[in-house]
Amino acid sequence: MSSQEQNNTWAPASRDERPPPAQSAEEEEKLILAYTAKYPCPSYDEIVREMERAMSEKPEHAGHIFMWMAEFGHANYELCKRVYANPYDTEATKAAGQSIYDRGGLTAMQANYYVIKNFMCKGALRCFLGGFIWHGVGEWRA
Repeated sequence: MSSQEQNNTWAPASRDERPPPAQSAEEEEKLILAYTAKYPCPSYDEIVREMERAMSEKPEHAGHIFMWMAEFGHANYELCKRVYANPYDTEATKAAGQSIYDRGGLTAMQANYYVIKNFMCKGALRCFLGGFIWHGVGEWRA
């Protein structure tokens, strides 16, 4: 394991460390809240490094990841960080989604959702609210 990988301690590194799939909405909520409490949101720079690493390791996904990076940015990071920290605060998550939508539309919302799911959580939360966090904002439908 590289020193960069060792420094990425905010989320489980292997599939074996990931929690099993939730069997109910209540169980999923508990898993998500426990996860976000245990693993604070990574910094913007940590996420960008992870995205760059993912592009080099999986060139077949580089186009998607590059697009997500283009839509992410510092302003959207701050909004996504609020969603990560308070995933069940409907008002805050919808406001974050609306801000992202106002600046970049549905494409920006999708890209930032995938950043939350795949890089803030490193895929450890299989669903991360199943996309319901922004249901009804702009064109977003879960």
